[in-house]
Amino acid sequence: MREDNQNDVNVSPAATNTNTKVIVGICVVVAIVIIGWAVFSGGEPEPQPEPIPVAVEETQPPVEMPLPEEPAIAEEVLPELDIVEEPEPEMVVTPALPQLANSTPVVMTELNTRRVNTRAIHSDNLVRDFVAFVDNLAVGEIARESAVIKGPEARFAVQEVDGNLYLDPQSYERYNPIVDWFVNMDNQALITVFEEYEPLFDEAFAEISRPDASFRERLQQAAQVLLDTPAQRGMLELKQEKVMYTFADESLESLPAAQKQMLRLGPDNMARVKRKINSLLQAL
Repeated sequence: MREDNQNDVNVSPAATNTNTKVIVGICVVVAIVIIGWAVFSGGEPEPQPEPIPVAVEETQPPVEMPLPEEPAIAEEVLPELDIVEEPEPEMVVTPALPQLANSTPVVMTELNTRRVNTRAIHSDNLVRDFVAFVDNLAVGEIARESAVIKGPEARFAVQEVDGNLYLDPQSYERYNPIVDWFVNMDNQALITVFEEYEPLFDEAFAEISRPDASFRERLQQAAQVLLDTPAQRGMLELKQEKVMYTFADESLESLPAAQKQMLRLGPDNMARVKRKINSLLQAL
């Protein structure tokens, strides 16, 4: 390789200046030529060639395809409903209640109509007598003058055993017909008649009680007195007091008159009467 060495070529300063001027002159001439061409040849633009028309394929308008027809849906015809007019409820006409003083035949007829056996009832003033009897019974008393049922016709009998007097058990049997009649009465028929004529019972009760008292409550009180009668088994010992007999047991003799009468029915009859009273209270 050849090495450059400043000692090989000696250029004088005068020669360098001369070369530089020459190069600059050449550049100026070239620039003038380029500018002149641009000025004198650029007054009007060179006409552009006309564009060659391009054949455009005509576009066919879109053909509208008919939409498929929807199948006709048959309209459902609902059957005509027969309008049934409900019959108007019949008006239940409640018959007017009779006057209290004239109510006995009406109440007795109603009981017979409902097939309630009235053979044991004996009263010309049924509602008032029944109310008075119940009012006394509620305090443990027996108002015999107001009793609407006849007592047994057989006489009271006693039995002597080892020098002591006892209530003869055969005396219980004289109450059998009355107890049978009472326990076999239809509960619903009795309740229906009572509720139908309850205003008359309240009217009769108002004659002998305080104004705010309720006969229905009084009736329940009387029933409870009878239900509270203590049950007894075995023979009841008696003692004779002049013309009457009393219970030898002081706890029994101190009972209310209504409860002592229940004891005279006998244990079996008393149990039957209590069951009947309970069933009536539940229905009432």
